[in-house]
Amino acid sequence: MITYGFSIQGKSHKSRGVVCQDASKAVQLNGGWYLGVVADGVGSAANADIGSKTAVNSLYEYCKENISRNMSVSKLREMLEDGYEYAFKQIELCAGKTGNSIESYDTTLSSILYDGEKVIYGHAGDGGILVRLYNGIIQPITQRQKGADGSSVIPLRGGNRTWKFGICEAKAASVLLATDGMLDGVFQPVLLNLPKDKIALARGNFPKNNAYITASEFFMNPYSVYLNKNIKDKNNFIEKFVEGIFGDSAENTFMDCIKHAYVKMFGVQKAGVICEEIKEYDYAVRAIENVTDDKSVVCIINEKAKVTPQDIYYYREADWQWKQECYQAFLYGKQLPDEPVRKSVEELINGTAKEEPQIKSGDNLQEQDYGKLRQENYILHKRMADLKRKAAKYRVIAMTSLAVGVISLIMVFITLHIYNGSQNVLKSYKDKLKQIESSTEKPASTPSNKKNSKTNSTEKPKVTEKPDNNIGETETIKSSYDSEYIKTEKN
Repeated sequence: MITYGFSIQGKSHKSRGVVCQDASKAVQLNGGWYLGVVADGVGSAANADIGSKTAVNSLYEYCKENISRNMSVSKLREMLEDGYEYAFKQIELCAGKTGNSIESYDTTLSSILYDGEKVIYGHAGDGGILVRLYNGIIQPITQRQKGADGSSVIPLRGGNRTWKFGICEAKAASVLLATDGMLDGVFQPVLLNLPKDKIALARGNFPKNNAYITASEFFMNPYSVYLNKNIKDKNNFIEKFVEGIFGDSAENTFMDCIKHAYVKMFGVQKAGVICEEIKEYDYAVRAIENVTDDKSVVCIINEKAKVTPQDIYYYREADWQWKQECYQAFLYGKQLPDEPVRKSVEELINGTAKEEPQIKSGDNLQEQDYGKLRQENYILHKRMADLKRKAAKYRVIAMTSLAVGVISLIMVFITLHIYNGSQNVLKSYKDKLKQIESSTEKPASTPSNKKNSKTNSTEKPKVTEKPDNNIGETETIKSSYDSEYIKTEKN
């Protein structure tokens, strides 16, 4: 088993005279398991360097004393959890003895137990753990633990409610642990985890854990450095690379190492194509050099593991210039640039070297025909992606136009409704006015119709009562009224 680990003072700490606040360890335990640990003291904590060293050493001491042979995976996980409790208790004791606050010892802590296949891990903070699986896939098995503001870190002091423990279900050929400086700057750079468009950015619907394959293969593939006969002092070579101390030939040396690994995986021609693209951007070396924070990297490699590589496209270098343009567009709210169309690997191979036509096993297609189909398929997928992006853009425009149209129709309907209502009110007022005018108008009277109006009326005339001494006269008036009423009814 190959093991290495380094904690190196960052450039920013050197310039300010701050000690290295990282700590790390990679050792074999008595039970045949290997332990890898990294810790990053929180920069704002006064005793962060003591906190990180105490956490690493305490966890190692606990695992060394309590882990034995033939322990089950579930039991090993329990041991790791107990080890975290023990490590935090030692930091508390240290704070109690000195009289310093526990916050001044804040640190992260990431660790693994590894036997060449199985990985049991513990995690607290914003560091990370990556695995290189037997099927060639490189992926993180942890997520950064950030505060609510997105920049602060949840340290070991967060307690067991924030600590994460788990078991990697797939077989791992190598495991790498890194503190946030190397993780953010090299192994999982932000440019590899950009959303496809602004809608995905707004929804938060985009991957955030893509790994940079080239850099990961350099550190995790045994054929890159440790099984490379051209590298004499392996540990010193890796340490200098982590530190970022490069000579004039740093890029060429890095390319020689990664090419040595890829030739073992794909052969000379395909490895050459991949390496030409890596060399074009020279991203990995610059990424390591640009990390100014403290750097910790621990790696344990099973050099005897038989890794089946992924499709060659999995190892292609990203178009870093286009990625940077996309990042700037998101940063300043500009329109995203179109993704450039790249040549397929088969086209690049055919353009740089001629191969004899070969029959692919289990297939009736010749290698040249197969490469042509792959190229056409690649171009087709590119065109489909472009169409999807344009369709999404047009959908937004169409939905916006539809919304504006619906709002306009609603406004027209409301306006017509108000107008019709006002007309109805005005008409009712006019009708009432006419009724008032007709009721107040006096009818014209003529002498000739006085009698008719009297006889046609059904209303009885008002009878005026007189005192008892005139009762006879009253009776006469009443009889005259009754006779006149009867005549009217007959008529």
